[in-house]
Amino acid sequence: PALYRTILNDIRHLVPCDFVVMYQYNESTQELYPVAELVGSISSKKGEQEDMLAEVKTTNLQRDRIKMHNANSVIAWAAVHRHPMLRTPIKATLEDDALPMPSAHLAEMAAPLISKRVLYGAIALQRSEPFTSEELRLVRNLSNMAAAALENVELFQRVRTDQEQLRAILSSSSDGIAIIGVNGCFIEANPAFGRIFGIDPSQVVGMECLELFECEEGGSHESCQKLCMVHQALQQQEVLPYVEIDLQIQGASHSVGLSLTSVSTAHKPLCLVIARDVTAMRDVTRLKANFLSMITHELRSPLNALHGYLDLALTGIAGELNEQQREFVQRARASSEHLYALVEDLLLITRADSGQMRLSRELTSLQEIVANAIEELELMAT
Repeated sequence: PALYRTILNDIRHLVPCDFVVMYQYNESTQELYPVAELVGSISSKKGEQEDMLAEVKTTNLQRDRIKMHNANSVIAWAAVHRHPMLRTPIKATLEDDALPMPSAHLAEMAAPLISKRVLYGAIALQRSEPFTSEELRLVRNLSNMAAAALENVELFQRVRTDQEQLRAILSSSSDGIAIIGVNGCFIEANPAFGRIFGIDPSQVVGMECLELFECEEGGSHESCQKLCMVHQALQQQEVLPYVEIDLQIQGASHSVGLSLTSVSTAHKPLCLVIARDVTAMRDVTRLKANFLSMITHELRSPLNALHGYLDLALTGIAGELNEQQREFVQRARASSEHLYALVEDLLLITRADSGQMRLSRELTSLQEIVANAIEELELMAT
C-alpha cells in the first residue's frame, strides 16, 4: 500500500486530475482489479497538497473489476494493446434527452504497467479538461518506473516466500542439516542438527568442523581426518562417501551417520551436511549380530559331536555295518556337513554385518567346486 500511495501521489503531482486509480492484472481471471485510488478535486492551495497522502485509499474502492476484453473500457484497451490510451470528454447539449454516463463527460487517460514484457496492471486518470500530449508522455514514463518498482516488489516477495518455505522445511526436518563453508566452519544449521550433537544451533554457526566432530587431537576415529577436509573436497569438487562415526555426546555414546555433498554457488562452493542419529539402529544391529553369533556357536558344538559319532560309526568301532547301514550313516554324515556349512555361512553374515569379515583371495579350481556341488545335490535328491 505504501508503494501505491507514492505512485498515485507522484502522478497527481505531475498531472493534475480529479481521479487516479491503479489496477493490478490477474492473469488467471483475465481481469484488472483496483488496488488503490485517489479521489478529490484539484486544489490550487499549496498547503493542501500534503493532505493528498491521506486521500489514497486501498480498501473499499469505488471502481469495479474490468475484463481484459471489454471493448468499452479505455483501461482494458491500454492493457491489451500495451500502449497508453486517451479519451476526450463528450460535450453534452441541452437537447439530449438521454445523457451519456457521467464518466463520458470526463477526459480519461490509461497507461499500462509493463516491465520486461510482463503486464502488472494499469493506471487510469480522469478529469474534466482534456489531457495534453506532454501529460501523456509524463504518465507513460511514470508508468514504466512504477512497473519496474512493482516488479521489484514481486521479486522481493517471491524471494521472501521461498526463504520462508526453506526455513520451514529446515526447521521441520527430522534430519540434521547444516552448511559448511570453504574454511571448514559451519555457516548455518537447523534445529535437528543441534539436537543430534547436543548443542544449540546458534552455537554451531561459526564452529569448526574439527571441533564439532572431535578431531582436534589428531582424530578419535578412522574417518575423522577425511571427514574434516571439507575445503579440499569442495575445491576439487570431490564427493565424500557416507560415514558413520561414534561420538561422546552429553556423556553418552552416539553413532551419527553423515552425508556430505558439495554445492556450487555463484560466489563460492559450499558443503551440505546431512546428519542422522543412527544410535538405535546401531544398537539393534549389534544385538542381532551378537544373537546370531551366539546361535551359530551353540549350533556348532552339537554338530561337531554329531560328526564325531558318525565318523566313529563309519570306522566300525561300534561294530561292523552292513551295506545298507553304511549308506544310511554316510547320508547322515553328508547332511550334517551341509548343515555345518549353513552354520558357517550364517556366521560369515554376522561378521559381515559387524564389519569383521575380511576377504582373502586365492586361486581355486572351478571344476572341483562344481563337482562338490553336484555331489551335494545328488545326496539331497536321493
